[in-house]
Amino acid sequence: MRSGEILIHVHRFLDEQGGAYLPAPPSAEEGENHSNGNALPLRFIEASVPAINPQFAPENMVEEGRFIFGTQRVMRFVFGFDEPTAVSRIVMQSTTTENQTKPKDVILRWSVDSKREHFRELQRGEMGPDGVFDSGQMAGRNIRYLEIIALNTWGDGDVVIDQVTAY
Repeated sequence: MRSGEILIHVHRFLDEQGGAYLPAPPSAEEGENHSNGNALPLRFIEASVPAINPQFAPENMVEEGRFIFGTQRVMRFVFGFDEPTAVSRIVMQSTTTENQTKPKDVILRWSVDSKREHFRELQRGEMGPDGVFDSGQMAGRNIRYLEIIALNTWGDGDVVIDQVTAY
């Protein structure tokens, strides 16, 4: 590999990482308790699956209501902020009734790219049978776009996501 090619790769890496971290404003309390009052203004952008009914639209994941959809091979949801925002925790909740299920294995990915490209994996985990996926407290990372990919579900039936919240 020539030195010019190395420089191109290093420059590309630094450009992608350059906006990845902006220090969060200091909080009044270091171990602050996250409640919905401290939630960040997350907005829904797109989903790879349609709702089973317009009243159960994907926008309900960041508003009041529920998002209910049929199980698909790829279940992908993209959320965003108006500008890169320091995120230290992500919580997804699901409550189901008979003939409904919840996501099981989940991948969280993030991007600071304004074109919604170059997503990187943030965390991989499992939503518990209680219907809560909590990333836990993480070091703050500036995120412009958050992508959630549900790889599978706990059972058969329509999939339910009540809320996705970023702190």
